[in-house]
Amino acid sequence: MSGRGDDIVWAGFGCCAGAGLFWKGLRDVRIGRAISNLPTSRARSVAMGPAELIGTAASLVPITDPVYRKACVYYRVDVEKKVYSGGSRGRRADWVNIYHVASDDLPLLLVDETGQIPIHPRGAELYCKPIKRQVGWLRNLFSGVEEPVAKFLGSMPGAGGDFRLTAYILREKEPLYVLGYAAQNDQSIAATQAYPAVIRNNPDGFFVLSDESERKLAFSLAGKAGLFLFGGPVLAVGCAAYLAWRLELLNPSSWTGSNLFQTLVLIGSVVLIAYVKLTRGRGLR
Repeated sequence: MSGRGDDIVWAGFGCCAGAGLFWKGLRDVRIGRAISNLPTSRARSVAMGPAELIGTAASLVPITDPVYRKACVYYRVDVEKKVYSGGSRGRRADWVNIYHVASDDLPLLLVDETGQIPIHPRGAELYCKPIKRQVGWLRNLFSGVEEPVAKFLGSMPGAGGDFRLTAYILREKEPLYVLGYAAQNDQSIAATQAYPAVIRNNPDGFFVLSDESERKLAFSLAGKAGLFLFGGPVLAVGCAAYLAWRLELLNPSSWTGSNLFQTLVLIGSVVLIAYVKLTRGRGLR
């Protein structure tokens, strides 16, 4: 792609990204409300339906993470490689996912003071601190990276390029917060047959796994939601205005301070209405 129209492409991408950030902010608000509104249940006495549980993680079946080759209760690993495209007029670099693996089909246990309950992690949103590593070209490919990570990335196809690793690994006895759906055990997984109930994906709400405390998670979501709710529309409107000017649909010289003020008021009103509507709604709906 020539550089002449790159700004239009990026402006269009900015519009979409702004809308996506706004949607993400609304979703974070709803998850935060669900966390605040739903009382904490106990593993032994959890009622069927939406449930929040707090405890520690434990293994139900033997699991070894693919990076460090150590015992864990859950993992999700992604490796991206930087791929270059375009000719001499505009060389572009993109990160392309070349490896993804997760233990989504292997249950884990949440343990609290009353007992333990299986968690089926497929479909969960992870709010955990990820392990992130990035390596460069062959001459310094594995410098400053732990030996297990270097060995793991060295097994990737196309060694010698730029790689980026993102791994979520939950170990035994680490703190575990779960927001999901308590259901009768259908006995579909042999390892969980001894348990009358399981926690799984909520088809009408949220399914969250986190190694943070309830309070810290709610605070983090509120901060990100505020940033996304206001930053998203500003980015989208700014990029849309640039597109209109670039395509000669808008003459900036004709705008007045009143026009700008009215536009900002409109954006703020839409954000405020959406925020109030969601925060007054049911937490899990």
